[in-house]
Amino acid sequence: MKMFLGALIGFGLATALSAQVTIENVTYPNASVKSVHSASAIVARSAVSVASGADVKFRSQTAVILQPGFSVASGGAFRASIVNDSDGDGMDDDWEVEHGLNPTNPADAATVVGNDLTYLDYYRLGLNPLGSPAIETGDTNTPALQIHRPTK
Repeated sequence: MKMFLGALIGFGLATALSAQVTIENVTYPNASVKSVHSASAIVARSAVSVASGADVKFRSQTAVILQPGFSVASGGAFRASIVNDSDGDGMDDDWEVEHGLNPTNPADAATVVGNDLTYLDYYRLGLNPLGSPAIETGDTNTPALQIHRPTK
C-alpha cells in the first residue's frame, strides 16, 4: 500500500470532488477538489494513483469530510492510503496475491475465512487471514483474531 499526502490550498468552501485531475503529470481519479476561491486544491507529493471511488470534501479550511482510507493531518493536509485495486473489492492487489486471492475477482472479498470475518475484514484490520497475525513469528496455529459475542 502506498501513501499519498495532499494539502488544501486556498480558503473557503469546496464542492464535491470531480471525476479526475492531473497533478504533477499524474492523473488522480476522483481526486480533484474545486474551491469556491481557488481552482486547484490538492497538491501531490508523490506520483501515485488515488483508488477509484476515493472521495474527499473540504467544507472549509477546518472542516474536512473524508471517506475510509483518508485521515486528517495537521495544517489542513490529508493523508490517503492508496490502494492498487483492479477489481474494486476494497483490497490491495498485492495483498490479495500474497494471500492466495485473485486480484481480478471482486467476489473473494466477501468470502468468510474464520471468526465470522471476510477477507475484506482481515485486510481492513491489517491481520493475516491465514491463521496468525502478520507480525507474529513461528506459531501459525494461533488464530489471528478471536471474537466473543454475548449470548442471549
